[in-house]
Amino acid sequence: MPTPTPLAPQIEQFLHDNPQGVLTSFRQNGMPQLSIVTVYPRDGGVGISITETRAKFKNLLRDPAARCWCRTSIGGRGSWCSRARRN
Repeated sequence: MPTPTPLAPQIEQFLHDNPQGVLTSFRQNGMPQLSIVTVYPRDGGVGISITETRAKFKNLLRDPAARCWCRTSIGGRGSWCSRARRN
């Protein structure tokens, strides 16, 4: 598996300024599950704050295909989306 490119400084700053995101994971039946998460730069990528007892955690263990979307405050123009990967 190729090594992912580290986040650009502008994206790291964006995440510091806009730490709320929406994580899309997938249930066993394939339907999407949207969850509000806290995001932060981590090890050249993006970390999310979740607990092991949540459905989103179990969904990600079963199927690591996920997306995380962040946006500036309401009315803002910036947004950012990333594919999830398991470390």
